[in-house]
Amino acid sequence: LIPVKGVELVIQALSARNSTAEWKLLIAGTGPEEDRLRAMVRGEGLGEKVEFMGQVAPDRVAALLAETDILVQASYREGRPNAVLEAMAAGVPVIGSDIDGIHELIDHNRNGLLFPAGNAAVLADRLQALLGSPALRKRLGTAGRQTLVEWKLTWSASAASYMEIYQSMMCGARGSGSS
Repeated sequence: LIPVKGVELVIQALSARNSTAEWKLLIAGTGPEEDRLRAMVRGEGLGEKVEFMGQVAPDRVAALLAETDILVQASYREGRPNAVLEAMAAGVPVIGSDIDGIHELIDHNRNGLLFPAGNAAVLADRLQALLGSPALRKRLGTAGRQTLVEWKLTWSASAASYMEIYQSMMCGARGSGSS
């Protein structure tokens, strides 16, 4: 939980919603922003709606995603975020900041939703759209998973690519010995 991850935007967006739709925000991770975020949640009166989960063990991520309806990546800066890839692999629809690293994975309204980084109002609209439409969640989640398959970003395809690289390097090393 660091400033660049934009978790405060998610809290702002959810507190601004005027919907009666049921929701619960799970915040995974720890870090220097945790106390400030907890105070923000209390200040917005969202204590019953937000759960700070702490650090999530890697072997628990798949089970957590299976219980999740939406993943929000509200970062201001990212590489290629594993959380987005893991959600897409699990068929969980993603709402992400329209920044490098995320918009390279998400094609807005085809396999996820994007919002301008830092814009809690647009994020609130995107959340409203997904929370209010199980059909849209299913469509985007399915398309996100399909994107990873098409781009060969699945575990099995990635493992096969690495094996191919290692094998070619080993063959090259055997062939470059002195005579």
